[in-house]
Amino acid sequence: MNINLIDDLLDSFSPSTYDRGLGYYYNNNVYKLEFVGEINSWVASVAGSSNYHVTITTYGDFSCTCKAFEKYEECKHIAATLFEIEDLVEENHINQKEINASTNFNISENMISALSPLALFNENILNEENSTPLKIQFHLKLHPSRWSREYFSISIKVGEDRLYVVKDITEFLQSINDNEELSFTNFFTYDPSKHVFSNEDQPVMDLLCDIWKSEEFIRENNNHYVSTSNNKEIKIPPSFLQRLLILLQNCDFQFLNNGKKYTNTVLEEEKKPFYFPIKIVNDEVSLDIRPISIYDYLSEYKLIVIDNEFYPLNKETEQIVNQLFQLLNRHNNDFVPINKANLDKFFAHVVPSLKKIGEVVVEDSITNQLLQTPLEIKIFLDYEEDYLLFKCELHYGEHIFDPFEIKDNSIEVNGQKIVRDLEKERLLIEALNQSKLATDGEDIFISKDDHIYHFLFSTLPKYEQFATVYLTDRVKSIIYQPKIDFSFDVQFKENESLLDIEFELSGIEPNDVKHVMASIKEKKRYHRLSNGSFIQLNEGLSELEEIYEKLGDLGKISDNKLSVPSYRAMQVESLLTEKTVDQKTYNEAFQQLVQQLKNPESLTITVPHSLQAELRDYQLVGYKWLKTLSTFGFGGILADDMGLGKTLQSITYLLAERLENPDSQPALVVTPSSLVYNWKYELERFAPSLKIAVVSGTKAERKETFTSDKDIDVYITSYPLIRQDSNEWNAREFSILLLDEAQAIKNDTTKIAKTIKSLQAAKKFALSGTPIENSLNELWSIFDCILPGFFPTKKKFQSLDHEKIAMLTKPFILRRLKTDVLHELPEKIESVQLSELTKEQKQLYLAYLEKIRGETKDALSNEGFQKSRMKILAGLTRLRQICCHPSLFLENYEGDSSKLSQLMEMVQNSIENGQRILLFSQFSSMLQIIKTELDRNEIDSFYLDGSTPSKDRVEMANAFNNGERNVFLISLKAGGTGLNLTGADTVILYDLWWNPAVEEQAAARAHRMGQKKVVQVFRLITEGTIEEKIYKLQQKKKELVDAIIQPGEANFSSLSEKEILELLS
Repeated sequence: MNINLIDDLLDSFSPSTYDRGLGYYYNNNVYKLEFVGEINSWVASVAGSSNYHVTITTYGDFSCTCKAFEKYEECKHIAATLFEIEDLVEENHINQKEINASTNFNISENMISALSPLALFNENILNEENSTPLKIQFHLKLHPSRWSREYFSISIKVGEDRLYVVKDITEFLQSINDNEELSFTNFFTYDPSKHVFSNEDQPVMDLLCDIWKSEEFIRENNNHYVSTSNNKEIKIPPSFLQRLLILLQNCDFQFLNNGKKYTNTVLEEEKKPFYFPIKIVNDEVSLDIRPISIYDYLSEYKLIVIDNEFYPLNKETEQIVNQLFQLLNRHNNDFVPINKANLDKFFAHVVPSLKKIGEVVVEDSITNQLLQTPLEIKIFLDYEEDYLLFKCELHYGEHIFDPFEIKDNSIEVNGQKIVRDLEKERLLIEALNQSKLATDGEDIFISKDDHIYHFLFSTLPKYEQFATVYLTDRVKSIIYQPKIDFSFDVQFKENESLLDIEFELSGIEPNDVKHVMASIKEKKRYHRLSNGSFIQLNEGLSELEEIYEKLGDLGKISDNKLSVPSYRAMQVESLLTEKTVDQKTYNEAFQQLVQQLKNPESLTITVPHSLQAELRDYQLVGYKWLKTLSTFGFGGILADDMGLGKTLQSITYLLAERLENPDSQPALVVTPSSLVYNWKYELERFAPSLKIAVVSGTKAERKETFTSDKDIDVYITSYPLIRQDSNEWNAREFSILLLDEAQAIKNDTTKIAKTIKSLQAAKKFALSGTPIENSLNELWSIFDCILPGFFPTKKKFQSLDHEKIAMLTKPFILRRLKTDVLHELPEKIESVQLSELTKEQKQLYLAYLEKIRGETKDALSNEGFQKSRMKILAGLTRLRQICCHPSLFLENYEGDSSKLSQLMEMVQNSIENGQRILLFSQFSSMLQIIKTELDRNEIDSFYLDGSTPSKDRVEMANAFNNGERNVFLISLKAGGTGLNLTGADTVILYDLWWNPAVEEQAAARAHRMGQKKVVQVFRLITEGTIEEKIYKLQQKKKELVDAIIQPGEANFSSLSEKEILELLS
C-alpha cells in the first residue's frame, strides 16, 4: 500500500471524520495493527466506546465493525488506522511486516486440515484402532474433622495391566486437559495419543477436570485462597458431589467412611434418614436421640451420611436438620426430657417438623395422654343490610372452638390435651388478617363495598383451600357467576361523521349497562349492580375492556352507546374482528365505508375529462384513494416515492373536486419556496381550466394578489410566506388544504407548523415521500394537522408501540415505491423543477435584460442579423448565468441563488431516499460552486470536466458504478457522451443547452443498457426568465427540434431573428 493511495483514501473522508481519526491516531487508540498476507489486508483494533475491528485491503477497500461505518461507509476508526499505516510505510517497515505475515498467517490452511468433518472422523477411527484402554479405580473419602468442617475428596489409581497410585492428581488432570504425556514409573507412562478411558470412566474424568479448573480459577483470582487438597487427592466442592456420586455408580470405586470401605453408595432422594423414638424414661416422657448420633450431617453439602448411604436435604429439611443438630450438640445426654405440661405443645410444634425428616414412633402410654384428631375449619357467611356477616369454627373431632378465643392456650378435654394443627391454624390466621374484619362486640362483619368485594373474590378462595365454607342464599345472590355475553351493533351516521357503537351485555339489566361501561372505563376491579350483585371486571369482560383501552379516551358514552369519529372505522372493524365478540352487526353504510377504505381502486370514480394527462394505473388508484377519503371528510398522507407523480395525482383530485363543487371555497397549496412555480407550471399544464393565483414576491405584491384576484380556484404559496401572512390566511376558508413536502411541519412547536394547523379547511392532505425522517413525533405532527384528534396527546402517542401506530394509520397513508410499480413505469421519467429568482438575482436580471435588449436592437439595426449573432449570444449567456448563479461572472456578488438552494434540497432528499445522482452543467465554474456547496454539507462527489484525463474518467466511472459516492458532477460538453454511468438513477440538468439532443445524450449516461432502475431526469428552470422561454420554445417545436437548433457546435446559429427577439421579450 503506497503513500498516494493512503492519502487518496484519507482525502475521500469528510472533514469531521478526518479530524476525529487524526485525534484517535494522536491518542494512540490504534493497537494490534498487522498485515495479513493471506487476505492482502491490514487489520487493527481501535479503542473507542468499545473495541472496533478495522480491515483495509491493499487496493483501497475498507470496513469497520462500528455503527457509523454501517450508516455512512466511513468512520474515524478507519481514518486513524490509515494514519498508523502511513507511519509504517514512511518508516519502511512495510516489507518486513509483509514477510512476517506470509509465515505467520497459515492458520486458515491449518483449520481446514484440522477441523474438517472428514479429518475429525478419520482421527477418531485411528484412535479406536490403535488405542489402549486404561483401567481406573476411584477412591472417594469422607474426612471427619473435629475443628473444621467435614469434606469429601477423591484420589485415583490408573494403569494398563496393574494400577499405579496417582501421586499428583492435579498434574495428571492437567496432562489430560493439555493432551500431554505424564510418566508414572519406568513401566508406565500416560500417553494421550495411545490411552483411552472407558465410556463409564470418561464422564468422571471430565467432571474432575472441571473441579480442578474451578479450583485453579479461584486460586488465580483470590490471593488468600488456600486449597485443602493434597497432591494425591482433590477436594470435591458441594456443587459437584451429587453428580459425581451418580457417575461413580458405573465405575470401579471405593468409598471410605469412618475407617470402613464400601464398594458402592446409595443415594436416597425420597427416603427419610432419621428415626425418632418417644418413650417413658425414668417416669419422664423423653425423646431418644441416640439413633441420631450415628449420622454425619454435612451442612455445606446439605447432606446426611450414614455408612454408604447419602440423604440430600432440600431447603426446608436442611433448615430443620441444622436447628436440630445445633440444639443436640449442646445436650450431653442420650434423652431429651419433655415437660408433661407442654406435651401437647411439643407434639403440635416439634413432632410435625421431625416427621418431615424421619419416622416418629410414640409409646401407647404417651399417645393415650393426647387427643390427636384432624382439624376441620368451618366458615359461615351471611349477608344482611349491606353487611357481610362472618363466623369461624375450629372442629377437633367433636369438639368445637372459637379461633378468636383459644389463642395459644392448651386445650384439655376429659383429661386429654388436644394436639393442635398449628400449620392449618397459621393459614387461617393469615387469611383472617387479609379479611378486613370488624366487630361491634357481638357480630364479626365486613361492611364497605371494596372490602366485601375483595373478600368474596380474593380472600374467600384462599379459605376454600383449607376450610369448608357455607354461604347463605343471600350471599350467593351478590356473587354474580354466570358468563356475560356481549354484542356490538355499529351504525355509521354519514351526516354526523360519527360511528355509534351500541353494547348489549346479556344477563345485565339495560339500566345497569351504562354504569358497567363507566366502571370498565374507570378501570375499576368490580361493579356492583342495582340488585346488589358484584361483577368482576377482570374476567368475562376482559375483551370488552381491551376494546375500550384500544379505542382510548376518544369515545363518549351515552347510555349503552359509544360514539367515535368515523375515521376510526377501520380500527373498530379490526378490533371487533380480531376479538372474541359473541355477536356483532354493522349497518350498510358502515360496511360500505370500510370496503371503500380497504379497496379504493374498486370505486367507480371517474377522471375529469379536462385533465390534460393520462394517469397510470397506480396513479389512478392514488387519485381514487384521495377522493375516497375526501368523500368521507377524512385527510391523509400521500407518501409515494419521489418521481411517482404525487403532484399529478393531487392535481387530478383538485380538478375533480372543483368540477363537482364549482361554488365551493378555493383550495390552498402550500409548498417549499423552491417548488411554488413548479406547482403553477404543473397546474397550468395538466388542469388549464383552473384559475391559479401564486401568492409570492414582496409584501406589497402579495397584498395585491389577495385583493385583486377574484374567483380563484387554487392559491399557491410557500411555508415561510404563509407564516408572514398568517392573519390574511386565517381570515379565509378553504375547501382543500394541500401540503407538499409536508415534513416542513414535522416539528409541531415551530411557528410554521402552528400557522398551518390554524388554517380553516374542510379537507386536508399531506404529500411527503418521507413523512418520518428522524422521529415518530414527526408523523404525529403531520396527523395533528390533517386529522386533528386522530392520535392521543403527544406524550401518550410516544408510549404507543409501532404495531399499533401502523394499524391506526394504515387507511390514511398511501405509499408506493418504484419497485412496487416498476412494471407500470416508463423507462425514463422527465420533469421540470421551477424556481423563482431571489430579490438580488431579479434586480440583476432585469437590469441586464434591459441593457441586452438595447444592445441587440442597436446591433440588428447597425450590423444586421448575421454579423450580430455572437454578440447577441454573449448577452443571452449572461442572462442564463444570472439564472444559475450571478457569481459566474460577477466577482463581488455575495447574494444567494434560488436554483442552487433548490438543487441542494433535491440532492439531500434524493440521497436520503437511496438515489444516486448525475449532475450536469455547461459551465465548469458552476460545477465548482456546486462542489463547494456539496463539500460544505459533507456530501462526497466525483468531478469531471474537459481537463480530466481519459484514464481518470474511466476509473471514476467504474468507482461510481460500484457504489462509491452518491453524486457525479459532469460538464455537459465534456461528459455528455461516451461514459457508462448506470450506477445513477437520477439525472439533474442544472441549466439548459441550446441543443436538446445534447441533454438527451447526457441523460443517456444513466439511461442505457445495463440500467436496472427507472431513471428520473430533472430540468431546473428559473420561472419568468430566458430559461423558461428557451424550454417553451423547445417544447413548441419538439418534433422538429432540428428546425430550430441544428445539431453540432454552431447550434445557436439556427435561431431566427424573430425567435431571438422572442427570447428577449
